[in-house]
Amino acid sequence: MKYLFTTMLITFFSSLTFGQCLNDIILTKDLETLQVKITKVSDTSIEFNYVNETLQNSIGAERVIKITFSNGRVQTFSNNNNDISSTNSTSSGNDSHIDSSNLPLKTNTIAVLPANFLLRNEYNSAQSSKAQSYVEDYFRKNKGNFSINYITTQKTNSLLRTKGIDRGLINEYAPEELAKACGTEYVLLIEIDKQTSGTTTRIDNNDELDRFTNGDTQITEKEDFEIETQIWIYRVDGTLVFGKKVTNGGIHFENEEWQGQINRVLKKSPFYSK
Repeated sequence: MKYLFTTMLITFFSSLTFGQCLNDIILTKDLETLQVKITKVSDTSIEFNYVNETLQNSIGAERVIKITFSNGRVQTFSNNNNDISSTNSTSSGNDSHIDSSNLPLKTNTIAVLPANFLLRNEYNSAQSSKAQSYVEDYFRKNKGNFSINYITTQKTNSLLRTKGIDRGLINEYAPEELAKACGTEYVLLIEIDKQTSGTTTRIDNNDELDRFTNGDTQITEKEDFEIETQIWIYRVDGTLVFGKKVTNGGIHFENEEWQGQINRVLKKSPFYSK
């Protein structure tokens, strides 16, 4: 009886694991990843069912970058039209996600990659974009202090989409592959870890305030954050040129303290001079 029960458990978990591996993956141009079972692919659309659902769904081929089928075959869709190309690939890792054809290299040029922004231990896409744009803006405002050129974040993100690179999984790719995908000699990676460390209670009771509150004491609570910012700069050959980490040590700071941390780190990079 014990043997039978153990066998049933093994069979159940094996079938569960196997079932998860049978999903097809659709990567859209909005960098959304869909885990589905594809039923039909044409020049204009892809028909599919979501996992554990029978309702038929479809998506226009013009919205899709590529499909990775459960058997490892990858089918890509042109960005300019509905031409479809298909390749067989069963290799592991993210190298198979990146087109082997690379752009001409822009020397002494850097691409600012989407930030890996963790807010309370979860990736935050909006803050990721905000941090990436902030670094680009810092380069622009301080152009005279940097001995290196940069490509815009719009151009960087467009190139990454063309190569089928998910902005939320940047850290899973080798820096040299990212540099080749962007066609730049250097890439800048950002990681910001923002965690709640507590709250600060503020009591306001002064003459100026009394005029508006009839002498009532105002008590407010403000969320404190522990923020850690890291920046790395890699060369196209994979060499780490610069790396620096800054943290506020759990002390109360403003909500966007990471911006000041980025400023301090970039000023210590080998490309910055006063």
